[in-house]
Amino acid sequence: MRTIVQTDPVPPAERFPLWQDLISRSVVPLDLTTPDTARFHGSLHLLDLGTAQVGQVICSPFGWRRTERLIRRSEPEKLYIAVPHGGHYVVRQSGEEASAGPLGVLIHPLWRPFTASYRPDETGLVRGVFALVTRPLMARPPRGARHDRPVALPPADGVATLLHDLVSGILRDTGPPGAAKAAHVGMAVTDLVAAAVTDGGAAEEAARRATGRHVARRAAAYRFIADNLRDPGLTPTTVADALHISTRTLHRLFADERGPTVAGWILRQRLERCHRDLGDPALLDVPIHAVAAGWGITDPARFSRAYRGAYGRAPTEHRRETAERLRAAGKGAGGHGAPGPADAAEP
Repeated sequence: MRTIVQTDPVPPAERFPLWQDLISRSVVPLDLTTPDTARFHGSLHLLDLGTAQVGQVICSPFGWRRTERLIRRSEPEKLYIAVPHGGHYVVRQSGEEASAGPLGVLIHPLWRPFTASYRPDETGLVRGVFALVTRPLMARPPRGARHDRPVALPPADGVATLLHDLVSGILRDTGPPGAAKAAHVGMAVTDLVAAAVTDGGAAEEAARRATGRHVARRAAAYRFIADNLRDPGLTPTTVADALHISTRTLHRLFADERGPTVAGWILRQRLERCHRDLGDPALLDVPIHAVAAGWGITDPARFSRAYRGAYGRAPTEHRRETAERLRAAGKGAGGHGAPGPADAAEP
């Protein structure tokens, strides 16, 4: 799914609140700051590849931070990858400071607290691309892998160049990528990130895996799951049958990556999409149980338990926060000021 949003069409006083809401829903919940809220400008181009997300930003300088409180609220096992085109990206995390300039790469985890800032180029704007990948999807980390603190790569680094070209190329395509292409590109991005956070010869080994048969088979499994998440009958057996492999082989494929089980991955993907839809102002009138059923979870009680286990709160709380943000930004008109009666009755 491709999303393109600009802040300019809304009144100046609402632009930075819109940007904060957009970034927090697209990436993870974050606290954002900017030197001049009254003159803020932002443009975001986001593309969901299923196994990874990529995006492009052109905006005024801003900073963001992720606190322990925000991590408790939402703790996705994701890595953020910044590739500035103009200006610099600087992050302070785990007692370290790292930065990347034009065409360099900076990678850091979103499950640990950090403070970061996008600093402008000579035009006064921030320009660059970024990616988000899920840690459990990455190949088994070899010795030397660094997943828990910042990793900076210079522009001359081969993996940095490949990563930049891959992300920039898919964003330049004007049409929606087909499911097969999206899945393959998503897994290629994921494997290049795995290479980037790995030292020495292990990095070369990880990079070679990006084009191997193992990745192709994984991509096919993830693609089929992504295409059929709305089907309540989606199970490991149906996935294996579609790929013409045994369920044992499918389970081994997932186990080899030290990630979730097949059923666990299906549930996680469904919950992530439900979480996104519950935070979408355009869907506030859709009952919570209908949102869950739309992504294949037809048992409201099971959904409520699974959602609370994943996000540490009930789905009604997430929706209520969305409504409160709308009210605070002056966008609560049209009956979207608070959760409806159907939501109040959800477990």
